[in-house]
Amino acid sequence: MKQGMIVNVMPGVYTDLQKGDQIVIDDIELGCVKEVLPDGRVKVVLEDGKNLKADRGQVCIAREETNSKGYVLVLGLLLTLLMSILAMGAMSAAIFDIKIASNRSQATQAFYNSESGWNIAMAKLSSDEIVDTATSDPNWSSTFNGTDFNVTVSHMVNGSNVVTKYGSPIYIVTSRGTRYEATQVTQIQIVKRPHINPRAALYAKGGISVKGTSTVIIGTDICGSVLLPGIITMSDVTVNGSPTIEGSPPIIEHSTENLSLTDMISYMKDFSTESYELTQDKVLTNQTYGELAGDPPVPTGNAEVVYFGGGKNVKLTSSSGAGILMVDGNLEISGGFTWYGIVIVTGDLKYTGGGEKLIIGGVMSGDTTEMDATISGNAVIKYCSSINDFLKVPKYKKVAWKQIKG
Repeated sequence: MKQGMIVNVMPGVYTDLQKGDQIVIDDIELGCVKEVLPDGRVKVVLEDGKNLKADRGQVCIAREETNSKGYVLVLGLLLTLLMSILAMGAMSAAIFDIKIASNRSQATQAFYNSESGWNIAMAKLSSDEIVDTATSDPNWSSTFNGTDFNVTVSHMVNGSNVVTKYGSPIYIVTSRGTRYEATQVTQIQIVKRPHINPRAALYAKGGISVKGTSTVIIGTDICGSVLLPGIITMSDVTVNGSPTIEGSPPIIEHSTENLSLTDMISYMKDFSTESYELTQDKVLTNQTYGELAGDPPVPTGNAEVVYFGGGKNVKLTSSSGAGILMVDGNLEISGGFTWYGIVIVTGDLKYTGGGEKLIIGGVMSGDTTEMDATISGNAVIKYCSSINDFLKVPKYKKVAWKQIKG
């Protein structure tokens, strides 16, 4: 089909042709007159070799110098292109969503791998698989790798000094977890448990008064072969009557060993199974913190960690337990009392009243200690090394956590 072809028309047959008249070739619509020239010729669109005649009966509307079939084809191609673009957009959005979900999943798994890394580091420290051979060296570190993580343990440093707590360095554990292309880095601070094993059957920073013929304090290990003093005090020991005090040696007065009982309680109270924050003095009767059986009594379950905070006076009457009893304040033990484990009191410790009072393990008091056994009862403290395995207070504790990358 030729565009804008100039065609001669026969006078008398094709008269009065005007722009917009319909041109027909062999009864087939061809197109429209686009222009009537001054010499009588017209400008039309037609195929070569066809006979031309003009029909004045119809008017051609909105036909330009284009092929209608080509117009439909172009329109169809445009629609197809538009649909393709929309389909590609939807597919791209779906692929993008899948990628986001995959990245999120990988990041989550990398985070879990990072958490596993520092948990394993704490286990390695607790089992002495990682040993700090230079506790005062700010440059000390230890590194190990896993399948999807790598971990570095180092000292917390302030300037050129190692930062300590409870007498040991604070450790920084940096764990980098990976999963395919994802990486997550977490960092924790951990502290080492202060030494909580008894130094004697009875330790006190203040003076100790021991009264009565039925009072017994034994530092010789009744569960093994460890030999401890019966009494250690940073002050004086006053003895009235004929109490039994045994150990190696039986008594040490004016000791320079200044135990931080506050640190011990600060570390262990986070593991409390029973916790009391007191705003006033407290009297408790017939309390049971863990089951005991046998003679001498031994625990039949797990160790309990009992904490009394607030700096108040606590009085326990006719009670028993197994584990760690901690009192941030003063403790009075009255009537019958049995405990397997250790008793830590930041203030005064006083034994009063009748009934048998038996502690197997050890006692540590931050101030004065007064033990008075009447004729009708006994006040007994016996050291037992087996409590160390029974108590199982974690050797390390996480005190801070942060995410560095993720």
